[in-house]
Amino acid sequence: MLSTSASAEFRLAAAADLPAELARLPEGATALLAPGRYRLGELTLRRSLRVVGAGLERTVLEGSLRLEQGQFALLDLTLGSLQALDCQLELERCRLPSIAFEGETSARVRFCLCEGEEVGIRVGGNARAELEGNRCCQCALYGILFQDESSGRAVQNDCSGNQVGIGVVGQAVPELLGNHCSQNESAGIAYHQEGGGLARNNDCEDNGHHGICLGGQAAPRLQGNSCCHNGFCGIDYSGQASGSAESNTCYGNQAYGIQVGESSEPRLLANTCSENAQAGLAYFGRGQGSASRNQCARNQLHGIQVGEEAAPSLRGNICSHNLLSGLAYYGKSGGQAAHNELHDNQYHGLQVCEQARPVLCDNVCRTNVMSGIACFGESQPVLVRNHCLQNQLHGLYVGEKAVPVAHANLAHENQGNGLLFTEEAAGLATHNQADANGRHGLYLGHRATPFARENQCRRNLLSDVVTLGEVEPVVSVAPVRRHRLTLESEGGAFELGLPFELKPTERAVLEHLARYGRMSEAALGKAVGTRRIGGLLESLVERLNRAGFLALGREGDGPEGNVYELRRDRL
Repeated sequence: MLSTSASAEFRLAAAADLPAELARLPEGATALLAPGRYRLGELTLRRSLRVVGAGLERTVLEGSLRLEQGQFALLDLTLGSLQALDCQLELERCRLPSIAFEGETSARVRFCLCEGEEVGIRVGGNARAELEGNRCCQCALYGILFQDESSGRAVQNDCSGNQVGIGVVGQAVPELLGNHCSQNESAGIAYHQEGGGLARNNDCEDNGHHGICLGGQAAPRLQGNSCCHNGFCGIDYSGQASGSAESNTCYGNQAYGIQVGESSEPRLLANTCSENAQAGLAYFGRGQGSASRNQCARNQLHGIQVGEEAAPSLRGNICSHNLLSGLAYYGKSGGQAAHNELHDNQYHGLQVCEQARPVLCDNVCRTNVMSGIACFGESQPVLVRNHCLQNQLHGLYVGEKAVPVAHANLAHENQGNGLLFTEEAAGLATHNQADANGRHGLYLGHRATPFARENQCRRNLLSDVVTLGEVEPVVSVAPVRRHRLTLESEGGAFELGLPFELKPTERAVLEHLARYGRMSEAALGKAVGTRRIGGLLESLVERLNRAGFLALGREGDGPEGNVYELRRDRL
C-alpha cells in the first residue's frame, strides 16, 4: 500500500508488493522502504526513482534489479544484484554481491559492500564510475574491474581477499587513488591488454604474487604506491607493458622490488626498492626502458640485476648495502649504465658475467667489500670513465675469459690492485689511471693478454705495473707529468705536475688555494674574477681526480658557499 508524506516521497510497508508499488510511482519519486524483507524478483526500471531503505541490515530486497535510461538512487539497503545500462546512478551504503555498469552509465558508488561473486563492481562499456570507500572482498575474480573503454575514479576502496583486488583491462583508463588491496590471491592491482590511467598512493601489500602487475600493452602511470611483502614482486611488468612507475616503495617482497620482463619497457623513476629477497630492480627477457634515480639498498642479492637479453638504460641510480653486487649483468644482456653510484655492497659495485655486453660510463663504484667493477665469463663490456675508489679488493677486476674495452677509468685508493687482469682475460685497457692503490697499479696475470696502452700508474704501494705472462702483452705506460706548475704556500714553494694544461682561471684558483689553504666559493670567485666559480670548481676537481690528483676537494660549506681546500699531503 502507498502512503504519502510529501509530494515526491512515498512510504512503502514491508508487506508491500514492491515491484507493483514501484511501478505506480511517478517519475522522479522517492520510495522510503520500511525495515523488512521485500520480494523483488527480476525487476527492470526505466523511470527515474530514488529508493531509500532503513539500513543495509534492516531493509533487504530479494532478487535482482536492472536500471535503464533514467536517474536512480539506491541508499541504505541490501540487494541481490544490480545492473545499470545507459543511466545515471547514485548508490550509497548498500550491500550487494555484485554491481555491473554498462553502456554510457554514469555512476557514483560510496560506502557499499560487495562480496562473494566473481566480480564485486564491474565498470564496462563507456561507463564512468566514481567509486569511493567501498569494500569489495572475497570475489572469485576481481574486487573492482574496469574494462572495455570505461573510466572514472576508485578512491579509498578496500579490495582484499579476491583473486585480484582491482583489474584494469581492455582500453579502460581509470584513476586509482589510495585504495587498499591486500591479501589477494594473485595481485593487488592488475593491468592487462591496453589498460592505462593513473594509480597513485595505493597500498598493495601481502598479495600472493604481485603488488601491481602489468601485461599486454598496458601503459598506466604508477605513482607513490606501497607494494610491499608480496609473494613475488612489488611491481611486475610483462608482455609489451610500458608507462611509468615513479616514487613507489617496493620492499620486503619475496623476489624483486620491480621486475621488467618479456618485451616490456617502462620508465622507472625515483622508486625505493629495498630489503627484497632477490634484487631491487630486475630486468629479464628483452626488457628495456629506463631506470633513473632509484634507490636499491639492502636487497638479498643485487641492487639491480639485468639478465637474459634485457637492455635497459640505467642512469643516476644508487645501489648500496646489497648482499651481493650493486649492479649485475648476466646472460646476453646489454644496454647502458651511466652516472650510477654503487657503494658498500658485499661483493662488487658493478658485476658483468657470462656473455653480457653493456656499455658502462661515468659510474662511481666505491667502498665495496670486493671490487669496484668485476668482469667474468665471456663478457665484453665497454667501460669508460668509471671511478673505482676505496674498494676492499680491486678497482677493476677482469677474470675468466672476459674481454672488456676499458678506457679512461680511474682506480685509486683500493686496498688491492687498481687494474687486475687474471686467468684468460684479454681485451683493451687504454688511458686508465691507477693511483695510490694498496698493491699494484696495473697487474697482468700469467695467462692474461690484454692490450694495455697509455695507462697512468703512480704511487701504488708495491709497484705500478706487473706483467707475469709468458707471452709478453703489449703494455705501455703513459708519462704522468707533462705540465708543471709552481705554487707558493706558507710552507714554501712546491711543484705540481699535471697530465693536462690548466686554463688561466684554473691556475689562479690553485694559486690562491695554495697561498691561503681554504677558501669559499664567493672568495675564490672574487679573487679570480668570475661569477661562474661553482661550475669551474666542479670541473677542475673532476679533471684533477681523473688525473689521479686528489688534493683539491670540497671540505664543507659556509655562508659564502662551498669551502674548498688544497691539501699538500695528498699530492
